[in-house]
Amino acid sequence: MDLVLVHELTHLTVAAHGVPFRRRMRLVLEDLEELEHHFAQAESSLWRGAV
Repeated sequence: MDLVLVHELTHLTVAAHGVPFRRRMRLVLEDLEELEHHFAQAESSLWRGAV
């Protein structure tokens, strides 16, 4: 949940997913790569709403 929240909040100030975006996310999430790895493994089983 932290990863998704920080990701979306970061988009308030940085539009693209480039280096500045990841740098800003890392300010809050020191274990960003680990969280992204776990998210990627679980993503297919997560509820995404009425998509």
